[in-house]
Parts: sequence; structure tokens; C-alpha cells
Amino acid sequence: MDEIRSAPFGEVLQTLRKKKKIAQQVLAEKLGAHRNTISAWERGKRLPDTKGMVAELATQLHLDDQQTRLLLEASLTAVSPYWYVPYQRNYYFTGREALLEQLHTSFSSGQALALTQSYTLSGLGGIGKTQVALEYAYRYHQHYAATFWLAAESSETLTSSFLSIAQTLRLPERHEQDQHKIIASVLQWLNSHKDWLLIFDNVEDIGVLKPFLPTTRQGSFLFSTRLHTLGHLAQTLELSRLPRDEGIAFLLHRTHILPTNAPMTQAAASDVELAATIVDLVDGLPLALDQAGAYIEATQCGMEDFLHLFQAYPMQLLDERDAHAQHPHSVTTTFRLAFEQVQRNKNSAAIEILTLCAFLAPDDIPEALFLEGQRWLEPPLAAAIEQPLQFQATLRDLLAYSLIRRNSQKKTLSIHRLAQEVLKAHVGEEERKHWVERAIRIVQQSFPASAIEFANWEQCERLLPHALAAAQQMQQCFSLENDTQRFQPVASLYTSIAEYFIEHDRYIEAEPLLQQARYIWESTLGPEHVDMTLALNSLADLYRHQAKFQEAEALYRRCLQIREEALAPNHPLIARTLHGLGRLYGQMGKYQQSEPLLLRALRMQEEQPTSPALSLANLLSNLGELYREQGRYEEAEPYYRESLYVIEQTYGTHHPSLRHPLNNLAILFAEQGKYSEAEPLFLRTLHVVEEAFGTDHLQVAYSLINLGALQGIQGRYAETATSLRRALRIREQAHGPDHPEVAMVLNNLAEAHRLQKHYAEAEQLFLRTLAIRECTLDAEHPLTAHPINGQADIYAVQEKYAQAEECYQRALRIRELKLADKHPDLAETCLGLANLYARQQRYQEAETLYRRTLRIREEVFGETHPLTEEARSAYASLIKRQAEETSIKQDSKTDRTYKQL
Repeated sequence: MDEIRSAPFGEVLQTLRKKKKIAQQVLAEKLGAHRNTISAWERGKRLPDTKGMVAELATQLHLDDQQTRLLLEASLTAVSPYWYVPYQRNYYFTGREALLEQLHTSFSSGQALALTQSYTLSGLGGIGKTQVALEYAYRYHQHYAATFWLAAESSETLTSSFLSIAQTLRLPERHEQDQHKIIASVLQWLNSHKDWLLIFDNVEDIGVLKPFLPTTRQGSFLFSTRLHTLGHLAQTLELSRLPRDEGIAFLLHRTHILPTNAPMTQAAASDVELAATIVDLVDGLPLALDQAGAYIEATQCGMEDFLHLFQAYPMQLLDERDAHAQHPHSVTTTFRLAFEQVQRNKNSAAIEILTLCAFLAPDDIPEALFLEGQRWLEPPLAAAIEQPLQFQATLRDLLAYSLIRRNSQKKTLSIHRLAQEVLKAHVGEEERKHWVERAIRIVQQSFPASAIEFANWEQCERLLPHALAAAQQMQQCFSLENDTQRFQPVASLYTSIAEYFIEHDRYIEAEPLLQQARYIWESTLGPEHVDMTLALNSLADLYRHQAKFQEAEALYRRCLQIREEALAPNHPLIARTLHGLGRLYGQMGKYQQSEPLLLRALRMQEEQPTSPALSLANLLSNLGELYREQGRYEEAEPYYRESLYVIEQTYGTHHPSLRHPLNNLAILFAEQGKYSEAEPLFLRTLHVVEEAFGTDHLQVAYSLINLGALQGIQGRYAETATSLRRALRIREQAHGPDHPEVAMVLNNLAEAHRLQKHYAEAEQLFLRTLAIRECTLDAEHPLTAHPINGQADIYAVQEKYAQAEECYQRALRIRELKLADKHPDLAETCLGLANLYARQQRYQEAETLYRRTLRIREEVFGETHPLTEEARSAYASLIKRQAEETSIKQDSKTDRTYKQL
């Protein structure tokens, strides 16, 4: 192919076409074009309109990679009459289509309206500004009478570019010794011609440009610069990181894993996944992706090996760069040059902000962090923060070189992940430790201590990624065993984060944080120190929410013992532990142990004039729950109403904390058959949470589940299904399809189908619920018994007695193991199994279970509760059936028993 390597495009095309023995007419038909078009291309009269058409030519001619590249390069030499662009077109350029189209449209429309059009491509070093400008020059060269590229780093590089342009234009002055005369001759040519494009690449100083700008400006200007803006010189288009899909495509093409003309659909899923991981690691920085591709190409190591190497040696690989590349600096060098530029401005406060940002999460860093953490900052930045104008000037230097991005509406800063890595590598080990401790202190001070307060949730969410990032840096810099004292702020921060996670049902994320906090406090303060109980109590709360009742009870009891020994008798922390332990016993069905603990906690709360209203309201609501669960409805209702009153008086009638007492009061009415009173409360709960959290929030799903339950009780099964399916969609979207919270909705939906006698659908839903709970919880978790009991109910109705008995027995074993002897769920399983035995005429076994069911329900709910009546009626039927089937006259004892029942 060497004989046509430097030939014009038409000659290359004709040679390759004949080599493949494809006629012009055949090729035209494949392209959907006229034969004259092919002829015009081969005679050099015209060129294909786009690079895409050249790629399609290569596809239809079945060219290999070398031939394709030859054809593409030949198409790039046929440019405008006057052309000085010292770089070849990037063969691997990918994406940025919207930006290129925007530039082209703006330039084209502007030329009809004004004599000059000027745009600036601005952004971080390595973000791809030069490559976008280069691609624009090649892609749209036919729209300009002349295209000239100017290296704009300095006056010297601009002068050199002007000398080359004079040679391209063959100006008479090009041989002058005086360079100023050559520059003047080029400017004169630009002033007397139109429809040209000047590309000023890598502008470092606006002042340097002025002697090199034509005065009449009858063409278009495109600047690339790290500077945030060039002022009135040009409109700014800021480049951001490469979108993920474009980064993946670029890397696959750059490494030759995917041929240039091949669509992404031809890429193997494993290659796409590896490429995606690399794109995420380098945060979509085009220069870093190009370095990665070049390294993989040069070493033939493959993406998987590169990924392992990058994770082990990131800074070494970020410093790899071919000196002959169009962008000769490596990622590391590019960022360091920018940092040094800020340092040359002697703005130490700006360097402090930049360095502190390196030890936080890269995106949405609240500016308030610097203001609230002033006591932990170095004097230059602390002083700058006190003066608003000085603080703005500090940020201006960082923005000027695109080292940070600022969101003025959210009042946040962002920094590129690789800039963070280079900065951290740039500071010494001791200085790095100093900055890590500072970041932890600042975030810990700003993170809200109370995560149950709705008013704090937004602040928690804003600070959460920065808290976790700073804590991770802490673990990397210090040894938990050797530097335990330094970790005390981390323990406090972890506890606050974990409480926020627990409040939002993020239990898996909360546990390791609390375990680490517990370890830190026990190691530094001792196992009996009262501060350690902050993590201990939260860990007990977590286990209670997860139904790990034995673990939770042990922690609550230990926490209570420490707090009662160390604190005043009516201290709020003691009340909090009593509240948690009392609620735990209520969930376990140990109501006699629960009630005195909750009442004691309530007295302590009421004696504290500064007791948080929300804590008091939650305690009142939970006392109502305790009584409702026992069927003591008259005692429950006043507590619910008082809880409502406290919240409404303190926070107003639309506060999201109303959802708990509103929902519980609605359940209370529903259980009493007061459906007309229950439904408006369920609907109000739904409205409150939708208004506070949005229509797709997890709290909305919880309200929908309860509303669906009420609709099911009333036989409104279509509405039940609608409510539960919406709840299911919300939870699956938030947690994925295999989360315990998803299983709860599936179980309720299964129950709805069972009540409608849709047994096949119900069984499948129960089985899916069971699979999730066995996988995510354990085979003997109390929640696992629910779908097992539901399956048993279905099998019993279908007269699949062996399967039903097996399920009932399994559910009974779990509930006997995990729940109190008098728990209502235990009675439910006993009743189901008793009914099964009664159908099989296994009267003695059935009677034992009926008696046990009746004993539990009488003790928990009282003798007149509907559930107690249900058990009594079933037992009475058994006694009657026994008498009828055996034809034995009832003796006086049997007669008395029957009458009593």
C-alpha cells in the first residue's frame, strides 16, 4: 500500500475499489448514492461530506484497519485552499457530537448576522479542548476559505505560528528578517479577506493575544483555554468530563478491541464492563483515557491487567505519556502545572481550599463547610473567610484555571477526581495526615447530631459523601490500632451517619460504621465509658429494626447499666435506652415487660422541659402501639392523639413526622372496623409524605402498603392491587428486586391474591418473598415465617394437607424460637395448624393447639376481641364436631365446656 500512501483521496479510493473488484455502480448502490457521486470522488471533484461517509465506504469495500486508516487519512488532506493545522486528525476521536454541532450552528448563523464570531472552549487541563478544536477544524474545513492553527501559550509560540501561516499564504514578507513585519503581513491578509477560521490553542494569558488579533475580524475565532473565561473576547463553552458511554466507546476503539467502524453492539459485554470501570476510575477525563489506551496498546497488557495495575499504581500510570503525542504532558504533569500557576499567584488561601477539597468527595462540596469549619483552617484561609470579598477573590484564582467548578445556586464546589489524586500525591506524608484530620474535624462539626429530625435530613445528605470520603482517607493514613485517639471524631461521625442510615432503612450500611465506632470508643475510653454507649445504643436500635432481638436486648441492657451508673437518674440518654428496650419487648410480644419501661421513659421525658418534641411524640406513639397490639384500643387512642397534638403544635400540620401517629391511629380504627374513620387518616398520611418527600419516596411506599391493607379488608381488591403495585415499584426502584423491604410488599400482595382465591398467583408471590428473606435475612428469621404461613394457608384450602402441615410446622418452629410465648403471630400459626388437624379429624392435636391459641389471644387481646372470638368459635366447632361424629352423648363436663365456648 506504500505506493498510494501519499496519493489524493480519489486515487486511494479508486485503487482500493479496484483491488476489491467492486464496480462503481455496485458501490453506489450499496451506499444508496448515484454512480456519478463515486466518479466525482475518484476524479477529485468532490469529497464525501462526512467522516461517517468515509467510514461507510470502508465498510462496503470490506477494508481492513490499515486500509481504512489510509482512506480516512487521504480524506483529511483534501482541506481548504489555505490550511495550516500542524496536527493530524485524531483517528480515535469519539463523542462530543452535540458540542461540535452547537459550534457549527453558532458559527454558521452568526456569519450572516455579524462580521465576527468568537467562541472559547474552556475547561480543566486534559478535558479534551484541543481535540474538540482539532476535530472541528477537520470536520467543517469546507465551510471556511482558510483555517489556521495558532499555538497561544506565549508570545513566542504565537509568533512561530504566524511565521508558518505566512509560509502557507506565500506572502512576499515571509522572507523578512524582522518578524514584526511578517506578523503585520499576516494580519493585513486576515483584515482584507473573509470566511477564515483562526484557532488559538491553549491560551494562558489574554494580554498576550492582543498583538495577534486582526482588527477588522471578518472571520471566526475559536479559542481553547484552561481559563474560566476570556471576558468580552469570546463566548464561553465549558467542557465537562466525557460521558460514560462515549468514554467506553473511545477506550474500546483506542485499544483496538473494537474496530473503528464497528458499532458498540459488537463489543463483548465483559469488555464493555471493564472499559466502564476504567472510565469511572479516571472520572471520564479524555487525556487519562488516551493514556490508558496508549499504555494498553504499547504493552499489550489488556484492559483487565491495566485495571489491576491502575488500582495498585495510579500515580505511576497517570505519569506515563508519549512525548510525541499531540498532548505531550501526562495527566500528572498537566495538573501540577495548573497547581503551580496558582502558587505563583501567591494565593495561599486558594491552595488551602484546593487541598482540602482533595480529601473530600469530589462533587458538590458545600461552601458552608469552610465557613463552619473556620476554627480548623490555616490562618490565611480563616482570615479570607471572614472577609466575603477576599473569599470570592480566593475562589476566583481557582476558577480562573478551571481547577474547581462552582455551582452558584447550590453554593457548592467540585473538583476532578484525578486532580484530587495528584494533589494528595503532591503533599508529603505528614502533611497529608494533617489535612486528613482537618477534613474529618470540619465535616464532623457540621454533620447534624440528630438524624431523626426531618429538618436535618437535607444537611445530612449533602455532607454524607464528604463524611465517608474523609473517614476513608483517615483509615488510609492512620492505623486504627496504633492511632486510636485520632479516631475519636471518626467514631462520633460514624454514629451520626449510622443513625441517619437507620432512619432511612439503610441497615446494611449502618452496621459496619457502628461496629467501628464502638471499637474506637472502647479502645480509647474503655468498655464502660458513657460516650461509648452512643454507638452501643444505636447498634441496639439497628438490631431491633432487623428483628435481631437477642442481640438488641443484650446491647440495650448493657447500655442501660452504663448510663444509669454514670448519669443523673432522669438523664435523656437513659430515657432513650428505656424507650428502645421497651419498644423491643413490644416487638417480641413481651408486653408486660415493655409497658413499665415505656411509661418510665415517658415520665422522664415529661419532666425535662427541654425534651425534644419529636422524641416525646415518638414515645407517645409507641405507647399507643403497645396498647393497640394488645387490643387495648381505648388506652391506645389518647396516646396517638397526644402524639399528633405535640407534632402539630411544634412543627405544624404538614410536617412529615406526622406520618407515624397518623398511620398508627388509622390502623387502630381499621382494626376496630371503623373503616370510614381510618381511610381519611391513611390518605392524609399519604398526602403528607408525598408533599414532603415526593411521589416516589420510600415513605410513600410504606403509606401505600397500609392503605392497600385497608382496601383489602374491605374487599376492594382492585384498589389494593393498585396501591401495592405502586409501593412495589417504588421499593424495587430504590432497593432492587431482592431487598427485604421489597419482600414485605410481595408478601402483602400475595395475601391480597389469597383472599381473592387467586391461589396460583399468591403462591408464586409467597415463594418469591421466602426466597428473598432466606437469602437476605436467614432461614429462621421471624419475617421468614410470614410467607411460609401464607403458603400453608393456601395448601390447606387446596386440601394439600401434607404440604400445609410441613409449612405450618416450620413457621411454628421459627416463631417459637424467635418470639415470646404470647406473641400474636404464634397464635396465628397455631390456629391455622389446628384448623388443618380438625379437617383431618386429628381432634386431639387440634384441641391442644386451639387451647394454646385461645390462651394467647385472651391474654393479649382480651376475651371480647374479634381475634379471640375467632379462636373460641373454631374451638367450639371442634368440640361439637367431635360429639356429633362419635355419636356419644355429651357428658356434663363436655356440655359445660361447649356452653362456655
